[in-house]
Amino acid sequence: MTSAPSPSPSTHTLFLKSHKLTTLLYALPSTSLHAIKSELFTLLHENAQNLSIPLPSDPDDIVLGASLDGGTSGRWHVISGQERKKTTVQDAGLKDGDTVAWRCEDEEKFVVSVPVEEEEEGEGWGVEE
Repeated sequence: MTSAPSPSPSTHTLFLKSHKLTTLLYALPSTSLHAIKSELFTLLHENAQNLSIPLPSDPDDIVLGASLDGGTSGRWHVISGQERKKTTVQDAGLKDGDTVAWRCEDEEKFVVSVPVEEEEEGEGWGVEE
């Protein structure tokens, strides 16, 4: 496996999420989704003792999902073409800063917890009601 690219103006930062776990990966637009899955698999298993989520047994057991609405409602669809090892980040329509859900193949749906920011009393835009 090739090493992940370092951050640069040409790399995309992808946020891979499952349950409450977020994994940050840098990828070139030409990076294959298979390479993303392999890197994620390696990172998950290197940190398995600290994780309490289902882990894939193989990189091919990882299913990637794209948000239907920017990741705010928890609605995801399976990224098409990821079973082909040549499909790239660009082919999948992923952009810098995108959140990508992942799940194990035997799970029925994507489970992604998105933190909700609560406005504290006294904060805001200084507009009185």
